[in-house]
Amino acid sequence: MDIFLRGYDTNNSEETKYLRWCYSSLKNGDLIEVEMMPDVPADDPSEIKSSLTDRKTINTTDEQAEQILKTAYSCNELLNKMLHEIKNKLSVDDSKKLAFGVGKVISEVFSSIAEPIYRKHPSKVPEELKDMPL
Repeated sequence: MDIFLRGYDTNNSEETKYLRWCYSSLKNGDLIEVEMMPDVPADDPSEIKSSLTDRKTINTTDEQAEQILKTAYSCNELLNKMLHEIKNKLSVDDSKKLAFGVGKVISEVFSSIAEPIYRKHPSKVPEELKDMPL
């Protein structure tokens, strides 16, 4: 069994670093303990990605960003509305499948459309997402 630990380094206001550690050779019953310790050397991450080079960026004007985000928000609202209107008319299993599919689409809209625009236009980031690393 493999365990992956992800972290974000946001010490630089211009760049976010996405860190990933992989721990292998675990078996059922193994205990995992994570402790954040300042000023103590840590294991090097197995993977580091930079928001400047490894993440998608969509170069848009303010007006284009506004239009794209408005459409993306509308898409998410329509999907959520559809889910809430129909989920009680489906079997529990099919309702879960539909909810999972809607969640995947909304997640992809965020990571592939909204997040790259927020990175380029920080003023467009909604208040509830201001503390989230982009």
